[in-house]
Amino acid sequence: MSDFPTKARVVIIGGGVVGASSLYHLAKKGWTDCVLLEKNELTAGSTWHAAGNVPTFSTSWSIMNMQRYSTELYARLGEEVDYPMNYHQSGSIRLAHTPERMQEFERARSMGRYQGIKMEIWTPEQAKERYPFLETHDLEGVLYDPSDGDIAPAQLTQALAKGARDMGARIIRFCPATGVTQQADKTWVVHTENGDIACDYVVNAAGYYAQRVGEWFKPFGGRTVPMMVMSHQYLLSEEVPEVEAWSKANGGQKLPLLRDVDVSYYLRQEKHGFNLGPYEPNCRAHWDTDVDPMPEDFSFQLWNDDLDRIEDIVTDAMERVPLMATSGVARVINGPIPYAPDGLPLLGPMPGVDNAFEACVFTFGIAQGGGAGKCLAEWSIDGQTEWDMWAVDPRRYTDYTDHDYCVQKGKEVYGNEYAMHFPHHEWPAARDKKLSPVHAEVQQQGGVMGAYNGWERANWFAKEGDDTSEAATHTWDRSGPWQQRIREDARPCVTMLACLICRGSRGSA
Repeated sequence: MSDFPTKARVVIIGGGVVGASSLYHLAKKGWTDCVLLEKNELTAGSTWHAAGNVPTFSTSWSIMNMQRYSTELYARLGEEVDYPMNYHQSGSIRLAHTPERMQEFERARSMGRYQGIKMEIWTPEQAKERYPFLETHDLEGVLYDPSDGDIAPAQLTQALAKGARDMGARIIRFCPATGVTQQADKTWVVHTENGDIACDYVVNAAGYYAQRVGEWFKPFGGRTVPMMVMSHQYLLSEEVPEVEAWSKANGGQKLPLLRDVDVSYYLRQEKHGFNLGPYEPNCRAHWDTDVDPMPEDFSFQLWNDDLDRIEDIVTDAMERVPLMATSGVARVINGPIPYAPDGLPLLGPMPGVDNAFEACVFTFGIAQGGGAGKCLAEWSIDGQTEWDMWAVDPRRYTDYTDHDYCVQKGKEVYGNEYAMHFPHHEWPAARDKKLSPVHAEVQQQGGVMGAYNGWERANWFAKEGDDTSEAATHTWDRSGPWQQRIREDARPCVTMLACLICRGSRGSA
C-alpha cells in the first residue's frame, strides 16, 4: 500500500461504532492526524448485527450521560456529515408490575430531568392510548421516554466514518493489527500486515476481540481484559397488517419501543412487524472453554438459532401484545455481544500502561457509542472527561477478575439485564475470590458479607433470628434488620467519639 501511513497521533484498533465514534470525536477536537485500523470491513463485529436500540434510561449517571449525548448527536449527525440516516425517535414505554419498579422509575425520571430528558410517569391507561395493542390489566404504571428510539447501526458507523474522513482522519480497512511495541519515550509502534505505524497513543476498541488485543500490552504493564462473550438472540417477525394500518393512520410514526423489564425483553416495531429481544436467565456464554475457543475471525457471522431457551419470554410477549402472535418469525439473529463483569463498558486509561486507552466491551455500543467517542477524545486530548466516568473506567477492576469470574458474572448480568439494583442487595455469582485471614471468624460472628474489589467484607453483623436471605434485600426501604444492627454497632463508637470531643473542648477551655 503506497500511501500507508507510518505516523499518527492516535491509532484506534477496531472499526465498530465505538472505534468510528472515537475517531470522529478526536478529529472534531482538532486531532485529525489519527488512524483507525479494521481487520475486515467496518461494523464486522457486534455492530453489524446489533438491534440498534438507542435508549437514554439508566440507573448509572455516567451511562445516562453517554446515552443522552448519543441521542443528541444522532439526531443531527446526518445533516452534520451529509450522510443519510435512519434514526427513529419513537419514544419508549417501560412497564412496571410492582411498586418497587415504580420507585426505580421515579429515580430514573429525576436523573433524566436533571440532564434535560423529559421522562414522564404514565398510568396504564395512558400507555394504552399510545400503544393500543398493549395488555395493561396487571401493570402498576409506565415510564415514558420521548427521546428513545432506534437507528441503523451500519449507517451510523458509516456516517461517523465519513465525518472523520472529511476532517482528515484515516480509516484503513482489511488491515489487521498484529501487535504493539512501546518505545523508551512511552510512545507506540502498532504493527500491521501492511507495515508499522508510530503513534503517541493507542486505543483498544476491538469489541469482543478486545481481550486478545489486550494481551499485546501485557509486556508493558497491562493485564488480561476482564470480559466474556454472550450469545444474544432477537427475533424479527413477518409484517403485521394492523401495525401497518396504525402507522399510516398516525402519519407514518412508529409504535413506542416497549420494554417489559420485569419479564426481561424489549419489543419494538420493525418496519411493519416486530423485533423481540429477550434477556433470558437460561443464557449461554460462547468461546469460554478450550473446547469452544474464539476463532481467529468471526466477521459478519452468526450462530445457529437456539429458540428453546427463550420460549417462555416469547410466549409472555405474545400475551402482552397479542397482535404479535398473529405473525410468523421471519428471521432469528443470534450473535456475540461482549460483557464486562458488571455489564458496563471499559472506557478510559488502560490500567498499568502509559498512553494507551480502552474503549471496548460495550454491551450496548449503539446506544453508548456517541458518548463514548466524546469521552475517549476528551481523555486523550484534555486528560480528563467532562463527566464523572468512574463507573466505566477500566481501572475499577484488579486481579480478581479471572476467566471463571468473568464468565459467571457476565451470565448473571445478562440474565438480570433489567433487574433492579437494590442498595443492600449483593449479587451471588463468583463470590469468595479474596478472603481475609479472619474471614471464617467474621462469619462466625454473624458477618453478612459483601464483595468489594474482590474482597469479602462484612456489611453488617446479624443476630439469631435476623432474616439474612437474598430476598430480604430486594427492597428500597431502610427497614431491614441491618438497620438496627448497624445502629447497635455504631452507637458505642459515636458515644466514645462524643466523649473525646467533650474532653478536648474542656481542655482547650
